[in-house]
Amino acid sequence: MKYDVIIIGAGSGGYKSAEILADNGKHVLIIEKEPYAGGVCLSHGCIPTKSYVAVCESIEHIKQAKRMGIDINGEYSIDMKKILNRKDRIVKMLSSGLLKSLMDRGIDIMTGDASIISNREVSVNNKHYTCEYIIIATGSLDKQLTSISGQYNNVLNSRQMLQTADIPKHLCVIGAGVIGLEMAMIFSQFGSEVHIVEYCPSILPGINNIFISDAAMKIIKNQNIQLILNDSVQSFDNNTLTLCSGKTLDADTILLAIGRYPVLPQCSFDIAVNDGFADVDSRNRTSVDNIYAIGDCINGPMLAHKAYYDAQIAAMDILGQGKDKDYTNIPYSIFLHPPLSHAGLSEEDCAAKGLNYTVTEYPYAGNGRAAAYGARNGIMRLIHDGDLLLGVSIWGKDSDIIIHEL
Repeated sequence: MKYDVIIIGAGSGGYKSAEILADNGKHVLIIEKEPYAGGVCLSHGCIPTKSYVAVCESIEHIKQAKRMGIDINGEYSIDMKKILNRKDRIVKMLSSGLLKSLMDRGIDIMTGDASIISNREVSVNNKHYTCEYIIIATGSLDKQLTSISGQYNNVLNSRQMLQTADIPKHLCVIGAGVIGLEMAMIFSQFGSEVHIVEYCPSILPGINNIFISDAAMKIIKNQNIQLILNDSVQSFDNNTLTLCSGKTLDADTILLAIGRYPVLPQCSFDIAVNDGFADVDSRNRTSVDNIYAIGDCINGPMLAHKAYYDAQIAAMDILGQGKDKDYTNIPYSIFLHPPLSHAGLSEEDCAAKGLNYTVTEYPYAGNGRAAAYGARNGIMRLIHDGDLLLGVSIWGKDSDIIIHEL
């Protein structure tokens, strides 16, 4: 059977590109190795994590209730199995809705491991399908720590951590990136004693924004999470984690949050790669003209928003309406309590580019709405050149919503 476009991967980038192409009259096939649509973000990342963050917000409301004039004696208990079941229901509902939406658009979906046979032919389940264009949207996987990965049942990656029905007594998170910080905060709120171990001298080493990383440091310390920087894992045995510095930590559970690596499909010919990522041009075209790559399997921030944008860039180029990509204004949020958010250029970016800029800060402390909600901790930081807004960083209540408007 022949298609206009075959997309390998039904994650954020894959399904978004399929929607755009199908809405513009293209006959599209998506091949997905998992028995569901939505990828890591929907099933094992963004959405499950946010369902847990919502629980943490409820816990915070309970803790703050007395200050609001509601006396509940501060009593509450956490049922992790119910929290897990709620998360699974949300994921199932959204995944089912997504699948129906794709099918309603006339998009064909197959389950299996796809192989690229030629620049116009893809194989899955021992059947071959031809097409005019191929989009690779195969995503990424959790990095492993060779010294301890696979040796212990209580050494988990982020996907496994979101499937556990037990609240660890002593949780040690290896890695202080976005995933590590969010999971540390969640399980600290759930009652775990949490340590974070980071190899680098600061948290959030992957972002170039001291304002955001400093704010995250304040929030983490306020959560009574213990942070160890400039150190790494030497060994783990009998629930004792030994660091290279010689320090030891009690840990009945270890979460590995040391980053992710790109995944590419089997291919019978060479497609250029760069440090494991598919090498693409400004319109997400690989070294083979009619094959595109998008999302986590190409370089750039591993964000669902970025994958959506990549999908638009690739799909519109296929439709003959291409434009060069620019990741500058893709927003991101880090879901601590309160959340931190950013879009555009950071002050460090502006300085590196030699731009003229002014920094204007608005503290939440002076905002009446923030005061009414008891959310006076926070700052909105605008970086601008006169009336031209270059970037914005926020830490404070609802920053994850405000950032989109800015």
